[in-house]
Amino acid sequence: MVCCESETKRFLLLNYLAITMNKQELFSAAFMLESHDKAALAYTLLAALEAETDEDTTQLWVEESERRFARFQEHLQSKSARDFFAEVRKEME
Repeated sequence: MVCCESETKRFLLLNYLAITMNKQELFSAAFMLESHDKAALAYTLLAALEAETDEDTTQLWVEESERRFARFQEHLQSKSARDFFAEVRKEME
């Protein structure tokens, strides 16, 4: 997350470099940064990764909850109330 003007400029520069450089050039340039710039880059990259992970996790939970709800509905539709309560009574005996 970008929080101030210098970080915004750094972020825009890094995005430009990422587009115009190949991966090896980008890594080499990153290793030549000063420590505080490396830290800012690391923070930006980790924040972006965390956002992606949150979106992926959310999507996985949505899909799982839809599967569970579908199974629940199938179970409800497959038994009549009379059959359900007959099973419950039998289990209670």
